[in-house]
Amino acid sequence: MTVKVTDKNCRIYKNIIMKKIAINEPTTVITNIIISMLSLLCGLSLFKIYSIKMESVHLHISIAYCIFAFTNILAGIFHGFHHNFSQTFRNWFWGLTLILIGMAIEFFLLGMFLSVFPIKIYFYARWAAIAAMTIYGVIILRNPYFKNCAYFCIINIAILFCLSLYSYFTIENYGAFNILIGLIIFFIGAALQGAGFSPHQKFNHNDLFHIFIITGGWFLYKGVILLNDFKTLSGV
Repeated sequence: MTVKVTDKNCRIYKNIIMKKIAINEPTTVITNIIISMLSLLCGLSLFKIYSIKMESVHLHISIAYCIFAFTNILAGIFHGFHHNFSQTFRNWFWGLTLILIGMAIEFFLLGMFLSVFPIKIYFYARWAAIAAMTIYGVIILRNPYFKNCAYFCIINIAILFCLSLYSYFTIENYGAFNILIGLIIFFIGAALQGAGFSPHQKFNHNDLFHIFIITGGWFLYKGVILLNDFKTLSGV
């Protein structure tokens, strides 16, 4: 059996191929890549600081940044090419991305616990984080919706905000001030995203939120490099 090649067939095949390789949300993909690159740089920089100072807070938050870097690569792939995925694979892929977002936040939060409380408190916090991630993971695997991720992130960021306030006013760790600024920037960006505010047709609410993530993430990094483990702060 032979298939006759005509100009019409060629145009049909070309359209099919172009649809397959077309990027669905190019601006979102670009901002995801930028976030990934900056997060990786921050993570590697913090790991270098850890290798010198041997403060566990830097190790934990370095891991958080590196996880977030990988997460944004996955998010960029999803936003750009999810129209090529089957429904099952789309849910699985997006679910994995959301779980990694939660994991990054938990590592950051545990790092902050190391900076604010004795190691005994950290051990309890670690088990609480494992339990929270297990419950969160089950919820996401069953319902991979961004709103579930948003609720989880808001709770953890609120805890992180309280820890930073405590660190700044009680321990007088001035790195916490930059962390507070970064978290406030995140909250503003999240509010605008939740409201669906889009400055332009080709720069939607996700893209705008990514700008807030980049800015807030930089303030977080500038604050974290000034943190130390609690034992160092207390002189023990």
